[in-house]
Amino acid sequence: MNQDEFITRAKAILEQAGTEFDCYHEATLTGAANQELYAQLYYAKDDRYMAFTYTPEIAPCQDVLKLGELCIREKVIDMYPKDKGLSYVKAKAYIGIKTANGLRALLSPEPISSCTKQLNLLKNQ
Repeated sequence: MNQDEFITRAKAILEQAGTEFDCYHEATLTGAANQELYAQLYYAKDDRYMAFTYTPEIAPCQDVLKLGELCIREKVIDMYPKDKGLSYVKAKAYIGIKTANGLRALLSPEPISSCTKQLNLLKNQ
């Protein structure tokens, strides 16, 4: 998916997710033994798009890939202090699901009370 398509998709998903979410992230497994992820991220607060490759061992993404889905309602940075991306977007909450070839995630700068709506939204993309 090219940058413009991703940004359009991300804005639509963030609009459906609710006002507390300001960051959408998709990653595809790549590299030897699928140990790397190619990611696209849209951060609405700065209207910023980023694409990068990373290894997930310091990020909640590793747990999404292992568990299938992950909901962290608050203090996500405390749980993954080495993930500088979480700090950059000032994430307090994280919701992610595993896909056939990677993952999708929503991040919020505020604690959240429930994950059900957003998990269903991510699953239906």
